[in-house]
Amino acid sequence: MKKAEIIIIITIIVLAISAIVVGVFAFKGSEEKISSGENKIEEFFSELFEKKEKDEDPDPVAPATTDEPDETEVPEDDDDDETYEDPDYDIYEDNEFFEYDERGNIIRENYGDYYIINQYDENNLKVLSLTHNGDDKVIKTTEYIYDENNNLIRRNNFDELGKHTDYIEYEYNEDGSYIESGYLSNGILIDKTLFDKSGFIVRAEYYYKNYLAQLYEFDPETFCAKQTNYDEDGNITYYAEYDENGDLVKEETYD
Repeated sequence: MKKAEIIIIITIIVLAISAIVVGVFAFKGSEEKISSGENKIEEFFSELFEKKEKDEDPDPVAPATTDEPDETEVPEDDDDDETYEDPDYDIYEDNEFFEYDERGNIIRENYGDYYIINQYDENNLKVLSLTHNGDDKVIKTTEYIYDENNNLIRRNNFDELGKHTDYIEYEYNEDGSYIESGYLSNGILIDKTLFDKSGFIVRAEYYYKNYLAQLYEFDPETFCAKQTNYDEDGNITYYAEYDENGDLVKEETYD
């Protein structure tokens, strides 16, 4: 499988998981959003471990060998660490997960028991996604809204009956970082996440009944994280710290 394909697949899966999580909270309330905050710890360390391994373990040099090459082996690429490129392989025709239009846009995503149909505008910006079940029934619709610079600024989600369930708004900073805020359809804030310019989560806030209930802070440089829980009056009820391995190193509970 091509490296580009793997990246696309991972990105789609992550986006799909995020959409599902937001949908669950829209139907079941903010309590589950709060309880799922620990997943941010796992997500953060998973991303950082990949970054850490890449930084600390550069591409190794293959050991010399006197063995004759096997004719069936895939030839190595001397230019870089990319995998062998099959000249007869076409990412647009030979991909079982995605289907593309003539402009290279993914117009269909296949996930086994459901699939997604995407629509694009003249600027190749995704404007609509229709999620279908195995019976070809639309079970979810997502609308994408952009600003004058083609930056995604809002994502509206609708259920199978066309009812607006929740939405996500995006804010962009000059340093390349951005904020993703999730709301229920009535405008109640349920979460807010800050990403750095590399796309790593550095701060995640979870709200319950209009107050900040959980705060997660992540440091991509030290690979450490902090968790703080609050009551409705803003008092700290729980505090924890995690080391660069994701292990709990400090924990305090307050009455």
